[in-house]
Amino acid sequence: TRLAQYADTCQGLRTTDNNRFVRYFWEVQSRGNRWFNYSKGGRYQKWYGLNRHLVDFRNDGELIKKSVLAKYPYLNGKWEWVIGSQERYFERGLCYSCSFSGSLGVRILDERSIFDPKGPAIFPLNSSNFDTLLHLLNSRVVTFLLRATPPGLDFNPGYVSRLPFPQLLPGRPEIASFCTRVKQALVCEDMTEASYRPIANPSLSKPGKVLELWQRSINEGTKICSLLHGVEGYNEKIALSAFRLQESQTIELTRELGTPA
Repeated sequence: TRLAQYADTCQGLRTTDNNRFVRYFWEVQSRGNRWFNYSKGGRYQKWYGLNRHLVDFRNDGELIKKSVLAKYPYLNGKWEWVIGSQERYFERGLCYSCSFSGSLGVRILDERSIFDPKGPAIFPLNSSNFDTLLHLLNSRVVTFLLRATPPGLDFNPGYVSRLPFPQLLPGRPEIASFCTRVKQALVCEDMTEASYRPIANPSLSKPGKVLELWQRSINEGTKICSLLHGVEGYNEKIALSAFRLQESQTIELTRELGTPA
């Protein structure tokens, strides 16, 4: 059984001119019908986050399509060869950064988003498997299997779609939903994330309170991270059972990737 039997993997929008069409969310005052969330990959990150970019896709990406055809006249009007999977834009799914040193970190792709070739999308064929796929794909077992015969450091969508996958999926979707909520709580404190929400605190006007609040935030974040890592460790146990790795393979996995955090 392969992942392709449970989900579509898709390569997304290549603007061919990011300087013109892509911005950080803090650079745009009003999105209107012009600027849309753009998942561009980035560092290794699981569950949720890296929502920082916007893409100019007004009028169904008219300007990008014209730019593509002007840059590649040999396409003969077939912009689809560069602007991939447009039929899946603005659909809720999963995404990952395909070029982070051979480690797969899968996170939520918001339904209001477009995705980039470096942030490919995964769309479960059955919505009831959404959370189950999310927690299994975020296990070290999957990274271990993908590293077995990699085409390079990039995990392109075609390669990921051929990932060996359990025929019977474990029914533990609550792992993914819990880890996602915890990660969202952490991400909301990151000023570089679109979901950043500063905490209103009237005591900040008092001398010495800023440092105190900052230290408290660090301590709370450490506790949340510890909780998240604990559940991720349990997720590894579920994944090892689901993929039915032999003892020798488990030993090799530990040698390759270390023990869970």
